[in-house]
Amino acid sequence: MSTFLKRETKREISILGQKYTVDFGRDHLAFIFKRVQVELGQIEKKDRGNLGQEECFYEMQNEEKVILKRAIEEILDFQKEKFFIFEKDDTIVFHRDIYTYLVEEYIDVMKTKSPYSIERIEGL
Repeated sequence: MSTFLKRETKREISILGQKYTVDFGRDHLAFIFKRVQVELGQIEKKDRGNLGQEECFYEMQNEEKVILKRAIEEILDFQKEKFFIFEKDDTIVFHRDIYTYLVEEYIDVMKTKSPYSIERIEGL
């Protein structure tokens, strides 16, 4: 009897010493990444009225942090009351770095060949 081998899509990751198990094979993650891409593009195109350059930049950063934080929470599958990653560092750079790290992990999982890919079966 043969056994079906499922591709491993769960990863143990650590962010600031806090460990998480993330299943990067969940279907809706691709939609989260696409939504973030669209929403970030909309931030740049948004009419900011008579705001000065400094106020405009500050508003854009805050909007980007909200988008990235929501996406990170969804990817890590967190309930709001347990999410403390940004308590000590709420900078835009930190939000971008964590989001980019999660995207890279997702890409790495998606690059892993299925046990049933033609190349793997043929030994290429």
